[in-house]
Amino acid sequence: MTSGDSGSWSTLRSWIGERSDHPLRALLNAADSGSDPADGACALWDDLLRQIELAGPKRWEGKRREFRGQTSFSETLSEHSELALAAWLARAGIEFEFGQPGQPQPDLVLPEWGLGIEVGSRTLNSTVQLEDAVRAVVEPGHEPEHVQITYDTRPLAIREAVRSMIVDRVQRGLEVDEEVVPARGDQPAVQVRISRTPSSEGSTVTTSVDSPLLTPHLRDVEVEIRSKVIKNPDKVKQAESMPTVLAIDIARCGLAWIRPLAGWQRVLERMLDKDDPYIAVAVMVTGPGGPTHLAWSVNPYRDPDLAERASRLFSRMGDAA
Repeated sequence: MTSGDSGSWSTLRSWIGERSDHPLRALLNAADSGSDPADGACALWDDLLRQIELAGPKRWEGKRREFRGQTSFSETLSEHSELALAAWLARAGIEFEFGQPGQPQPDLVLPEWGLGIEVGSRTLNSTVQLEDAVRAVVEPGHEPEHVQITYDTRPLAIREAVRSMIVDRVQRGLEVDEEVVPARGDQPAVQVRISRTPSSEGSTVTTSVDSPLLTPHLRDVEVEIRSKVIKNPDKVKQAESMPTVLAIDIARCGLAWIRPLAGWQRVLERMLDKDDPYIAVAVMVTGPGGPTHLAWSVNPYRDPDLAERASRLFSRMGDAA
């Protein structure tokens, strides 16, 4: 059977079901039409889902039903984080089951370990969002031009109202030299400038950053992870139901993935406090084929025996990476 045949990626097709508007349907259609990149992506999805089925954890059929019902690509990406971690457990020979829906329970339950794993993720890429929005109003324009978007330092998040204002100025041909992120604490404001020059080869939009310093950006990543994932009330509730490890996929949270694992290890050691119910917290970077990196730290405020158990779990997973 060759790539692009209607029988290829049977596991992925089974998980998508018959819906023509599933978030992965366009990818599957592109692969069927002969797109090599789409073919490769479908193969990775199919392999990941096949690993889940072969492991046969409790309630995997329910997880497939949830997958079929997804309506946005962001939902599917979030689900990918959980499925990738589940497949990692399977490769490590660690028995697991998916949490029971409708109950305060972590995403993954490890009966033999007496632990659960709650999975979280954040998707933020404001520079790409602004570039795409500017491109949408520039390319249909009159004369071909090159539009250069330049930040003094790399922002993590740009508010929608600010992005809309900038796009409106571009669309009206006005100069752009705006503050996109206000100063906060000891971090300076982030400024963006947009220049436009005639082009003889069609309209293009590119982005650059003046300063290579990523410290402000990565601090914003830490704040985002702490406020939106670690302190998320739903995740806290799940973790209070049983001893729980919180695993956060940072692959799509700005440039969080660029920090070395040793650096994340030091950061995680100071990110938990006495109010956090997690036994340990980890960050992982998932690629299309699954997690490729993981850094972790136990919670110094929780039971040391449980912390030691979590350490053994991470060690076992590391052997299977």
